[in-house]
Amino acid sequence: MAMHRWGITLAVVAILLVLAGALFVTMRRPSLDKTSEALTVDTQSPALVPGSAGKMSAWIFTGEIPAAAWERIIREFEKTSGYRVQLTVYDSEEKYRESLRVALAERRLPEVFLIESTEAEALKEAGQIVAVETVPTDATEWVPGALATFQRGEKTLGFPSEFTLLALYYNTSSFDRVGVAYPDVHWTWETLLGISQAIYRAPLNEQAEPLYSLELPLRFDVWQTFAAQAGGGLYAGSTWQVGAPNALAAQVKSLTYLRDFLKRYVIVPRPPSAVSGKLFVQGRASMAIAGAELLRELRSRPDLRWGVAPLPKDENRSTVVKARGWTVSAQCPSPKDAARLARALATQPSRSSWLSAHVGAGTSHSPAEQVFFDAAAYAQPLPFIATSPELERIINEELLRWINQDNPSPEAMIEWTQKLLK
Repeated sequence: MAMHRWGITLAVVAILLVLAGALFVTMRRPSLDKTSEALTVDTQSPALVPGSAGKMSAWIFTGEIPAAAWERIIREFEKTSGYRVQLTVYDSEEKYRESLRVALAERRLPEVFLIESTEAEALKEAGQIVAVETVPTDATEWVPGALATFQRGEKTLGFPSEFTLLALYYNTSSFDRVGVAYPDVHWTWETLLGISQAIYRAPLNEQAEPLYSLELPLRFDVWQTFAAQAGGGLYAGSTWQVGAPNALAAQVKSLTYLRDFLKRYVIVPRPPSAVSGKLFVQGRASMAIAGAELLRELRSRPDLRWGVAPLPKDENRSTVVKARGWTVSAQCPSPKDAARLARALATQPSRSSWLSAHVGAGTSHSPAEQVFFDAAAYAQPLPFIATSPELERIINEELLRWINQDNPSPEAMIEWTQKLLK
């Protein structure tokens, strides 16, 4: 009988604890202070069994996205997982990046945090993030190319929240002026060059500006795109293929095409740049090869009439995709549970300048956005190589030096890149 009374007492205590937890839920959440370095929010919702699942932490930065959007996702995760999540919100990406740099150096990372897909390989090699089993989900829930930037076979290094890739923007007024049809899926390299020559408008006098045909950036991902279209990309997954026998001819062909466009014909801005879209938004270029981030700028210019098409093709159709997403710290004691949180956070893009990598049922896109989602089906991620981001920066600088020579040799650029990669 004593044991029975003792059991009843324990049950009463447990009920009181549950009620106390429920009261704690009603506490008012602090508002985001834009002047503070970071805001730490302890979110608590009724767990399945109070305290049974433990705690978890996540870092994000707001900027364009209100903190409330992330808190809603956290609250829902807590309800279904039993975890209590400590959410730290930074009011700028710069502060977030600096805190993350310090946390990486001191190995005191949160369980879940946001990274660029190009950072994943280096973080994995340094033992900072963990590859987890792919969370079972309908494959149509994610943009294929964006998901591929984090996937390594049956494992994933993160869940993409947003993506961008290269496409061809065009000013419809320029095409109407010369009576030429707008770019479409049938365009090839030859079409791009021929139309560019047709729509270029020379300056009327010495003080006037020309109407350039195309803003063509010169950098690593553009070279990779044209080389892959010609049949021989600069890399394949985790292996460099610069100068490889089966890829050399295509790489020479791609550099020759880019060189001729940028040096031989007076139809593009000079000197070449690694960025693109500025002149197009100003109405000073009829076309531009650029990423999805240009969409937002163009929407702020109602006076411009424009459209988007996939990049022209050669032997193949190709483009390069970049993504951001949520990853799991290697210090996390429960990586599978943390992966569930990462997947939930990935349903909300961290920036409005890229496109959401998460596509639920009934998701619709504008015609311009749809071009990017269609292209993601054949887009290639950047190299799965830890050193590739730094190497890309060095190659970008060399490409601009190379193109400004009097007679740039494609073979010389390839040979230089081979030596760099050794």
